[in-house]
Amino acid sequence: MIYLSTLADYSNVLNDILDYTIQHKASETTSYFNISTFDNSPAPAISRRFTWIIHVLLCKIGAKAKHFKDASLCYIFLANNLQNVVVKVLTSNLKYIVGDEWIINHEAKVEEFAESYERLGWEHVIHHISTARIVSGEDVKEFFRKFTTLFDQAYRKQSTCVVGDNKLREDIQRSISGKISEVYRKLYDTHKLTIETEKSRGNTHIVKYAPDDVDSLLSDLFCGYDGSGESLNFSSGLNSRGPRLWLN
Repeated sequence: MIYLSTLADYSNVLNDILDYTIQHKASETTSYFNISTFDNSPAPAISRRFTWIIHVLLCKIGAKAKHFKDASLCYIFLANNLQNVVVKVLTSNLKYIVGDEWIINHEAKVEEFAESYERLGWEHVIHHISTARIVSGEDVKEFFRKFTTLFDQAYRKQSTCVVGDNKLREDIQRSISGKISEVYRKLYDTHKLTIETEKSRGNTHIVKYAPDDVDSLLSDLFCGYDGSGESLNFSSGLNSRGPRLWLN
């Protein structure tokens, strides 16, 4: 009775979960969570019931993700919230109920969402620096001008994201930095003489970001700051009734 009385304290939430018809919502989230049925699973009944309830919650997260107008923010929202679910499973007795296979599959799904976010959120910047063909002074100026434009656009949008889990945040930061910072630094060092020459001629704005600036900005990514020390809210980039980037 102690456990039943405790559950009663959450009756509103449980009612919302149990009233949620997974068959009706499946079409909304199949592309995100690869919905499958649990009725034929050989797992114990309690495992099937708990994984079904968690799956319903994931379906609700998937439905909220569709409110995002920007696909990259949609995927960081999914990675954020699925990671939150996985961590709660791993740090509780739920891990014994849902089993290792569930954990492995959903950790892989977090990585998949994070990769989709990176590809959609930073693809223009990564493509620009990875395909650079610089053979003249004018090419140098054009390369850095376009890099500044693309980087500012991506960073302004992505800096609204807050990734609460340290490991997930650092993994994404490291991946993005490896594709942008290292290549950018090599290009900057290669053409440093041209940059300094242009600056001596009065063209002080040829490069907005030194390599250390890019490193610093990317290391602040997902921490909730815009680079000026101002904390950012979670709902930027959404319509007024859209979901936050993080659900509790």
